[in-house]
Amino acid sequence: MSPWIGIAAVMVTLVGVIHILSRLQKSVSDPEIIRKLLHVVMGLVTLSFPWIFDDAWPVLTLSIISSLFIAVLKVSNLKDWAPVICARGRESIGEIVFPLAVGLTFLLANGNAMLYIIPITILTFADTASALVGQRFGKKMYGCTEGDKSFEGSLAFALVAFAATFFPLLHFSSLGFNTSLTIALILGIVAMMFEAIAWKGLDNLFIPVGAFIVLKTHMLLGLEELIVRLVGLLLMSTFVFAIRRNSTLNGGAIIACALFCYFAYTVGGIEWVVMPILLLLSYRFLLPERFREIKSAHSVYAVISVASVGIFWLLIAMVSNSEKFIFPYMLTFGAHAAIIATAHLRYTSFSKHRVFTLLYAVLKAWCLMAIPMIFINPSAQTIVLSVFLAPFCIGIPTVLFYAANSTELKPFTRPARWWKQASFAALASLLGLIPLLVH
Repeated sequence: MSPWIGIAAVMVTLVGVIHILSRLQKSVSDPEIIRKLLHVVMGLVTLSFPWIFDDAWPVLTLSIISSLFIAVLKVSNLKDWAPVICARGRESIGEIVFPLAVGLTFLLANGNAMLYIIPITILTFADTASALVGQRFGKKMYGCTEGDKSFEGSLAFALVAFAATFFPLLHFSSLGFNTSLTIALILGIVAMMFEAIAWKGLDNLFIPVGAFIVLKTHMLLGLEELIVRLVGLLLMSTFVFAIRRNSTLNGGAIIACALFCYFAYTVGGIEWVVMPILLLLSYRFLLPERFREIKSAHSVYAVISVASVGIFWLLIAMVSNSEKFIFPYMLTFGAHAAIIATAHLRYTSFSKHRVFTLLYAVLKAWCLMAIPMIFINPSAQTIVLSVFLAPFCIGIPTVLFYAANSTELKPFTRPARWWKQASFAALASLLGLIPLLVH
């Protein structure tokens, strides 16, 4: 079949399904059911792509056309069709992202039907189950970036994601029962985490791409290594959730912490998890006493700010297969520690009291970073870098962050503050990279 015929058939199906659902919505009390029906039907259609299209370009073309079509419907606010696409009053780009995520996943799968079908199946059914179960049976809630989500909905997502992974691997791969079971357990938990941390409908991107990455990396591992990773995921998740009550993070941000720790563990090893855990344990005590009783104030934006530069160094270390990048990685978290301790200061001047506060914050952050760094790698170079260079790498960005603070009192949870903090933490890690490049 010509690819263009396939593209036309899918577009006709999309338009037809939207029209039919627009007629049905008047007889359905909950409009969310109509939107989820569209989600499921189009998800089922996209699952046929490996058998309809031999190349990636038709799927990418279809994804772009579908996304533009849905975007036009969304902004046109047509009386009948627009409610099928998006909920009124909800700021979401999920319906636009969905076809783009399908195209990206198909491209990444590179002809491997298993690597495409499982992520899209999870997106189609687990996401729908989570929304419907959460709405009808959700009682125990946890805060996220936008509103609340329910534990019941997240559990439903994990169970469906597990089934969507386990049965295809068991019946259509040579991995065997135990390996398929272990991968499915890991992916069910991790995919649920991606769904929990998403905002503005970005779960339609996070879920399939995250599921693809987990499959791609874990299907190559032996059973023993998979069991070790499953145990590590469970232990790190349990630990992070156990300390949530002593945290200023909301539920979604706590889940993001667990997800990052697992990523750091799988990419770099246990030594790359030490500093994130130490910062998570200590950051409340770095705050001034008047801020220590804050509950659920910080969202996933805070975690992205702290983790973003660390993810960069993790990927660099993975690509280069070198452990030397752990030093700038550790410096990143050290700088965040010092900035967290001084972020409340409005810039006025470099008075004696302000200078002392900045120096004390840098001293605490330096100890938090240098001591575990020396234990992890007690070489002469590491000791010299940690003792003599690290204080300057942490101190310079901290002072600059203070100098860049506005004199006006602004909400400390605004996203702009977190991007600024991440930028100065990145500076700290770049300063620590200089002697490594020279060497």
